[in-house]
Amino acid sequence: MKSTLITIATLALAICVNAQTRNRISPPTAKPTAYSFASNTEHEVVLSPSLISIETYKEGESRTDVNAYFAYNRHFKDNVQLGGEGGILSYPDSDGSGNKALFAAIGVFTYNFQTNLRDAFFAQGGLGLYPAYEDNDGFESKLSFFAGLGKRFEMWGKINYMPYARVWKRGDENTRFEIQALNFSIFY
Repeated sequence: MKSTLITIATLALAICVNAQTRNRISPPTAKPTAYSFASNTEHEVVLSPSLISIETYKEGESRTDVNAYFAYNRHFKDNVQLGGEGGILSYPDSDGSGNKALFAAIGVFTYNFQTNLRDAFFAQGGLGLYPAYEDNDGFESKLSFFAGLGKRFEMWGKINYMPYARVWKRGDENTRFEIQALNFSIFY
């Protein structure tokens, strides 16, 4: 019984001392911060539904075409992003008997006109290999380059709507003008 009373008295004294010590030392004041679903802007993945597809159709015989094209940008410095885009794209054979998968790989430089990359106007330039039509040879991956302008619209912090327009020069083809209206990017 004596030991139980000594234990209770010791615990009570310890709790009182702890409470007094806590009152004398004021905790640092924490500044309230707004909660955000947004992520950092170090990495950006660009998805274009128009360039990601699996198509099965019958043209004499049953065929399946797979197009997978993605882009990645990494925040480099200030308003600059460096990255690349590419994938596998399906094009018809030169003799028209079927389709063949061609490889695309392009290095991309992006300059953002605002510091908030999630809601910025941007200019892009790229150089690399992209499928181009060659006379009598059908489509082949050839040296290509592009320049373009676009705008990101922040939708849900990490996800942005990202339409853009580009001027392409693919191999020996004539210059092309391209508008991508259904692009989305994800920052992480």
